[in-house]
Amino acid sequence: MESIDSDSISDNQAQWTENLAKIESGATDGVIHHDVAGTKIITEAKVSDAWTMGKKLGSGKYATVYLCTANDGAKSAVKVFHKKDREKRQIYDIIKEANTMRMLSRHPNIAAIQDILETRERLLLIMEYLPGKQLYDEVLRRKHFSEKSAAKVVYQLCSALQHCHQKNVIHCDLKPENVMCTVDPQSDNFDIKLTDFGLSKIVVPESDDVLKYCGTPLYMAPEMIRREQYGPAIDMWSVGAMAHELLCGQPPFTGRNRPELEKNIKGFRGIKRFRKENLPNGPTTTHIVNEWEHCAVQESAQDLIAHMLHHKAFERMTAQQALQHPWLAAYSNVESDVTHGTEHMETATEKLLTQQVKRKLRRAVTKLGVINHWSFMLSTDQAGQALSQKIARVNNKIAKNQQDPGCKCAIQ
Repeated sequence: MESIDSDSISDNQAQWTENLAKIESGATDGVIHHDVAGTKIITEAKVSDAWTMGKKLGSGKYATVYLCTANDGAKSAVKVFHKKDREKRQIYDIIKEANTMRMLSRHPNIAAIQDILETRERLLLIMEYLPGKQLYDEVLRRKHFSEKSAAKVVYQLCSALQHCHQKNVIHCDLKPENVMCTVDPQSDNFDIKLTDFGLSKIVVPESDDVLKYCGTPLYMAPEMIRREQYGPAIDMWSVGAMAHELLCGQPPFTGRNRPELEKNIKGFRGIKRFRKENLPNGPTTTHIVNEWEHCAVQESAQDLIAHMLHHKAFERMTAQQALQHPWLAAYSNVESDVTHGTEHMETATEKLLTQQVKRKLRRAVTKLGVINHWSFMLSTDQAGQALSQKIARVNNKIAKNQQDPGCKCAIQ
């Protein structure tokens, strides 16, 4: 599929609206091609003829993803948005999101958009089917998730972001849930694909446009939390937070609730190797250093994360610079003195499992509409026996869904 430059993305809403009206009035039974973000307006009957809808792969607030099979047997993931009670502008924004992904889809670590279909009732994004799970679910399935495996994940994330940033696209919501995996059934290896560009921004150089606040607090850069203008550097902060989580099993910044978490991130002034009693402004940096020492994170990886988590955006490491860093260069077979550890990171995996259980539990609680009654960062000690039982049930569900649970520490 040909790539689409951001300059070629049409904003012709009038033409789009006119074509929708033709479908709604029954004036056409065919497929209308037009210039609005490259969509195809089509009837529901033609969708049913071309695709067989399969099992549900996942769902969110606005859309559901299904596994679908075309007449030729090709499998795709179809993201379905229902248009009822939505303004046309909201649908148009979804089309622009898909077009952003299509513009970037030639990269091997970015999920590809194959087509964009629109019927009277629905909008369907035909996407590359990725048989693997979300990033952390795949990590917990591994028999041997090592430092070398972590370096591979970080390298592929940086490679994808370098491609995005060269196209002037900022992802804006980089987190483990938005990193899907491909799997090789014959090996313990997997590759990652960056997906979900719903909050992404296409930045026009030298523009004065004010970018909106968005993202997920655990992986959000200080400038975003402070509601300041931001740029591609926010994505690199998110990668730094995820790299820390992969190596240590938990994010670099935490808090008992969202305000405390945001305060810790906003107050961060760089990673310094001082003891707690010598830190004038709180224990945030000590927490990170202590985690590194506990998990035996080697100096080269520490240096990379420290540069990604630089509190000043203009001094933060870029994606291109990260790919040349010794810790990642060693993975890519570039000449380097760094040697990655290949032993299983058991302690980090145990902590990551706990974090993953909490994530799934928070999402379940959110669906029940009672999230405001619990703290932002859940703790079994604080929540009591009822919460412990809920966490145990989620834990068991994760274990049952693992086709290859690997080492025992991943299911205890």
